[in-house]
Amino acid sequence: MDISTSSVASLDLALDWYKCCFNSHSRCQIPLNEDTDWRPTRLVDIGLNRGDIWHLRTCSSLPPGPVKYVTLSYRWGSTSSLRLLQGNIDMLHQGLPISQLPKTFQDAVSIAQHFSIQYLWIDALCIIQDCSIDWSNEAPTMRYVYSHSTCNIAATAATDQDSGLFRQRNKEKHLPRTITAPPGALKHLGESFVLFDKEYWNRQLAQGPLYKRGWVFQECLLAPRVLYFTGNQIMWECFQETKCERFLRGIPYHEGLKNLTILWDSLDGRKECKQDAGAGNMTLRIQNLWNHLLESYSSCALTRGEDRLPALAGVARLFADTTGDEYLCGLWRSKLIEQLLWRVPRPTLRAPTQLGVPSWSWA
Repeated sequence: MDISTSSVASLDLALDWYKCCFNSHSRCQIPLNEDTDWRPTRLVDIGLNRGDIWHLRTCSSLPPGPVKYVTLSYRWGSTSSLRLLQGNIDMLHQGLPISQLPKTFQDAVSIAQHFSIQYLWIDALCIIQDCSIDWSNEAPTMRYVYSHSTCNIAATAATDQDSGLFRQRNKEKHLPRTITAPPGALKHLGESFVLFDKEYWNRQLAQGPLYKRGWVFQECLLAPRVLYFTGNQIMWECFQETKCERFLRGIPYHEGLKNLTILWDSLDGRKECKQDAGAGNMTLRIQNLWNHLLESYSSCALTRGEDRLPALAGVARLFADTTGDEYLCGLWRSKLIEQLLWRVPRPTLRAPTQLGVPSWSWA
């Protein structure tokens, strides 16, 4: 491990994780919908020759077929930065220097270049920010944007789009601690044991400002692969594995939220789920999975309260497509009675009722 997460060794390790997953993880190859040729409306084109210019591309102008692209999960800052607007869309199509992008975007470009991926999807550059009609058109597609990405980059340690992905670190500080059995432990005398925090994964991510952001929950859940840049190491999560620089063979005793096997382990598996559930009925196992995800999501923070249901809509659509059940403002028709039994473990002052959300919904 080098002194920076930007080191060649760290980036090569991330590339190895990506190649291993892309080439050998059957579970991570399965699209979350049957339209395998789906592509976003717009993408950031950085070329394949590590050039200095990027262009905004409208995907309808690209050759037909699947398009490989990476996405970026990051925290927006309070200061104005480069965004796609109605007034500059032509200029962005013509191209701008990569050096003029916010630092976090520049670092994401360097990751895509290291992975030899030509395109990125970044919301600030691919959704027209001063056009409510474009937002209304793009918001419902968030499930597909992230589920069809080849990898999602999570700027876990960045406070805003200008903070960058990479961090300097103390190589020794986060090494696992070992202890030697004392003389009284005859059975294990002289043996060494590794001390491990069972909350290691969550604690590593919790150190950064991106953790517990509502929109990011959905983005990282739906993306087949996520590469996290924390304050002291890079971490990897796909539908089959979780790894980091400190635990190269996997995080011990950790089962990530991305374990959605019951929903889409295979196309046949999804059909079996529907047959098992009946017409529009959610099975108990799927209900428990939804409740588990909802418990994690509802502890996340949102800048705008009205985003509470939209920021989960992509996950809800996945459950609806799988089960045929009807989604009702955070609950499901076939399990409505049981799901009305929700509670708030740490009550606070109730926010004003959201327009269009019934009082019986947790939202």
